[in-house]
Amino acid sequence: MKKLLLSILLLLSCNSVSAEEVKSGILVKKHSQSEVDQLLKERLNGGIGSTFAGFANQFLVSSVIQTGCNAVLVSLSNEVSAKQLMSTFPQSYKPTFKELLDCLAQQTSSTWKYNPDDKFIKVEDKEGQKQSKPSEPVDIYIFEFTPSTNEKSFTVELPSGWTSKDMGHWVKYSPPKFPVGLDIYEMGTYSSSDGDSIKLKSIPSDLLLEWGKRIKQNPTKADLKKGKIGTFDADLYECEISGKDDKKLKWHNWTFMNGNKCYFVLSAYPNELENDIYPDVQKILSTFRIK
Repeated sequence: MKKLLLSILLLLSCNSVSAEEVKSGILVKKHSQSEVDQLLKERLNGGIGSTFAGFANQFLVSSVIQTGCNAVLVSLSNEVSAKQLMSTFPQSYKPTFKELLDCLAQQTSSTWKYNPDDKFIKVEDKEGQKQSKPSEPVDIYIFEFTPSTNEKSFTVELPSGWTSKDMGHWVKYSPPKFPVGLDIYEMGTYSSSDGDSIKLKSIPSDLLLEWGKRIKQNPTKADLKKGKIGTFDADLYECEISGKDDKKLKWHNWTFMNGNKCYFVLSAYPNELENDIYPDVQKILSTFRIK
């Protein structure tokens, strides 16, 4: 059945599904709750990229390789399907299937559920000609994402003139004199299969070191400092980077854990605006609270 599944076309977004095509009549196996729960405990590569629809197409193949099960991520929402995704988990960590789904839902402002509905499946050959339908139920786990309002787990107080914009799994805070000043990200939840929570303590520093490479820096743990976000102790990486037209920018990057949830805070701005922006950034971060 798994070999058969690899030869069918799965319609992963409403960009691909018309009203006439929404019913295919192909039976999908309905898994028990215990089977679904077991799959949700499986650990996967945490790399995320592309749009939701693009990632979902890749995941159809990678899920089989990583878990031995055919798992499909679908949405009938154009907004969810077109949402650009960002990798949040460090390479040193493999999230559970559930942690990955929760991360995708946070980034796409949606909720997910296991939905063994045949409406997402259409059989075609490489030339686009319909093939005969499978005679047995297709053994596949379908997880549907539907738009939802996901409240942030934190609050801050903004100085006069600052504005905020919800970007999915992060909030963009802008000062009066510049389009960016502070970003606060929710970077997902983490767990330890063997119950060893000590391993999770390296998550914040691992994230800082990986983001340092993204901005063409090569920090080591010796370059990290200690900082504060509200009442939380945080790892901090600060440096100067080159922006557009080689303009020098100040870069401040904090990460910390609240229980099993990770937060990532970024503040970057031109050197000449430091006295205008950074004092306000520090005031905002001092007001950070978990709801």
